[in-house]
Amino acid sequence: MEDNKYSKFGNFLARGGGQPTPTPELLATATPEQLAFYDIQRKTARNKGLGEMLLLMGDAFGGRDISGRAAQRRTLLSQQQAKAKQQKLVEDWKLRNPDRAGDVDALMAGIPESFLTPKLTKSDYVVEILGKMKSNPDYVLTPTDQRILDTVANTDPLKIMVRDVQNQMSGGVTTPVPTVTPPNTPTTGPVTITSQAEYDALPVGTQFFENGTLYKKE
Repeated sequence: MEDNKYSKFGNFLARGGGQPTPTPELLATATPEQLAFYDIQRKTARNKGLGEMLLLMGDAFGGRDISGRAAQRRTLLSQQQAKAKQQKLVEDWKLRNPDRAGDVDALMAGIPESFLTPKLTKSDYVVEILGKMKSNPDYVLTPTDQRILDTVANTDPLKIMVRDVQNQMSGGVTTPVPTVTPPNTPTTGPVTITSQAEYDALPVGTQFFENGTLYKKE
């Protein structure tokens, strides 16, 4: 490495911009990638340090409060950094929860929470799923539908595992679901049968569960 690559004055400005000066030993053992990254950081910090030095000189020649104005700039910079960090956290949360991104933007804009779309309850999701099954007898549950029904019905994890294995062995043709009746909702949709007599009593076209698997009587 060249001895004059990093000047003392440049290091001084970089320290003023928040970039510590590494020891010669540390620089000597750094990889090319690490040195390239350090060069970028040092240049950014050097420019910040140069800007701060010019502001200090301007305050000095103008007869203004040098230390007081420097403190104000540090406070403003700290506030800007905190705001940027908060914004990044918000954006990361929105990426993980895209269905609620609009609500977050509304709250950040000052809109009262009471004006936002109310969050659906478990019963709301179940009613929605049963509505799809009622309007379309051939509707096949999605994995999300299945998880919701399992959660609401508090299905035994062992039964879920056995069902998943059976589905994999059968090629995933059928999609069994737990029997769930939401609160204050009339009993509609598939029924559960346990005997031949119950099957014989079903009207043609009725969907029913037998041994945890969904069928349709033809």
